[in-house]
Amino acid sequence: MNFKPQTRRLAAASRMRGAIAITAAIWLSTIVVALCVIDVGHVWWERRALQGVADMMALSAAQRLDDTCGGTQSVAAQIAASNGYTGTYTVTCGRFETGSSTFTEQGSPYTTVNAIQVLLNSTVKYWFMPMIGSLSEGVAVQSTSRVVNVNAFTLGTSLLAVQTGNSALLNGLLTSLLGSSVNLGIASYQALADAQIKLGDLAAQVNSNGANDIVQMLASSPTLGTLLSAVSHVLPAGDASQTALSGLSSAATAGGSGNKVPMDGSNGQTGLLDVGLENKNAAANATIDALDAVMVAAMVAHTTGNGVAPIGLSVSLLPTIAGIDLSQSQLSVSLGQPPVLAVGEAGTASTIARSSQIKLYLDLQLSTQSPNDPLGLILANLTVEVPLYLAIGNGQATLTKTQCGSGVNDSSAQMSVQPSILQACITTQQSALNLFNAAPIGPAPSCTGAVTLVSLSLLNLGITPATPPTLSITSQSAYASAQPASSTVTFTGVGTDIVSANPVAANSNDLGQDLASVLGGQSGGVLGQLVAGLQLKISGLGALGGLLSAVISTTLSTVLGPAVQLLVQNVLTTTVESLLSTTIPPLLNALGAQIGSATVTDLSLTCGNVELVQ
Repeated sequence: MNFKPQTRRLAAASRMRGAIAITAAIWLSTIVVALCVIDVGHVWWERRALQGVADMMALSAAQRLDDTCGGTQSVAAQIAASNGYTGTYTVTCGRFETGSSTFTEQGSPYTTVNAIQVLLNSTVKYWFMPMIGSLSEGVAVQSTSRVVNVNAFTLGTSLLAVQTGNSALLNGLLTSLLGSSVNLGIASYQALADAQIKLGDLAAQVNSNGANDIVQMLASSPTLGTLLSAVSHVLPAGDASQTALSGLSSAATAGGSGNKVPMDGSNGQTGLLDVGLENKNAAANATIDALDAVMVAAMVAHTTGNGVAPIGLSVSLLPTIAGIDLSQSQLSVSLGQPPVLAVGEAGTASTIARSSQIKLYLDLQLSTQSPNDPLGLILANLTVEVPLYLAIGNGQATLTKTQCGSGVNDSSAQMSVQPSILQACITTQQSALNLFNAAPIGPAPSCTGAVTLVSLSLLNLGITPATPPTLSITSQSAYASAQPASSTVTFTGVGTDIVSANPVAANSNDLGQDLASVLGGQSGGVLGQLVAGLQLKISGLGALGGLLSAVISTTLSTVLGPAVQLLVQNVLTTTVESLLSTTIPPLLNALGAQIGSATVTDLSLTCGNVELVQ
């Protein structure tokens, strides 16, 4: 018998059974892989959903970031609950640096925090993979959000309540700086002080392409006339502030003021603005006032390329005291470094406002005809001369902390303030003072030699020599300096989104020695030093002969000397001290400088610029 066909059929069936097994194995593997892919996709989907929750938690918590970092936890918990998240999470306060893209955790006190980092840890159960022994997978997601609270402020430059007497001083100062006559009234200056300018709007006018790009604006250096014209176009049409700005722009153009105004004043360089932000375009909604912009821009233009620049001012522009004649006095002022307006955030990227560096020489010559004399003698002409030199260094205010709350009263800004170093010297050696030396304020000026304060012509003594006898009061040169310690100024209720239409000024004389303590008549002040060293000398009696001259000189010194010294002492410690406190502060304030005390003005606080960074 032949069994070969049957054998062939059995072999074929065996081969078919093997193929089915292989096919089944392939299909089973495919199904397992597909189910695993579904589980992996499920995990990916859950991770994505968790990332969304983490992002929302970070963004919401950052909006409540403050110096206690307390409100962030409750906000994060609310967001987690509202999204059905029940797993574990951590919320960390810290600081994010854009340049290095690093987040650094910070502990209490949370003085420079600007970011929130949220970490979510959850377990996602597999649907199908347990059949191969894998039950679940741990999922961790992280989100970091950064908040930029932009604050704009000035130091020593704002004239918030422009006094009536200051309009003439400001007109004289701007006439000198712009090179053409300026004659604005008090209402115009007040309108400029009240007008607020958004930096983004200013950038759109300054930039040739019309973009409100802060970085592009800071890289530019428009002429003073062009910048003032740009400021005027930002202000409301027909407003008194715009009318005033248009006049100032025309004056700058007529005066040939083609000097450039560098817009970037960061890192100690001369410029209009110090924008202390890593993303400088975040300052687009920050505001400054128009008067600050005008005064600082004019001073920046005046010093550009000139180093220490003299400013032509007449003594007649200074506020005076009734009955005091300053017509014979002299005034010289030099501007070493202009102030800078600050816009930025608190933290390691320091936002610093500077006041001006000023050198000033005021030769006071006070003349009074026939003053009352306790001895009944006629003092035909009493002249008191006080040659005063002042050197005022840059003060600075650094933004150290901002807090944005849910309402105006919950928001605040804090600055560390370092008032200006001050040097005061009374001396006749003006040439040794280096008034227009570009060297920074530092070493004591030459303050030596005798100072003749008073020279009296004595008449009606029954003696008529060819030269009338003269009584002189002298003293040694006086010097005093002050390096006030830094202090802290905090503004509360400054608003949450450009609500500070009326800027708030904080003036605290406990920030350092004030004007009276340096110039005053007490023992440490320069006037006090003059009083302590007063000496009397009588001359012009030589024609009477040696013996008679000596007798009369001794008699006059004994009888008249104490009374005249007392009179001079009273003039120095009352009239002169009062006059200096009346004339000098308005002048220095107009130039963006202050003595001892430091006035910080918070212009605006813009809150809530929150962004995801990691």
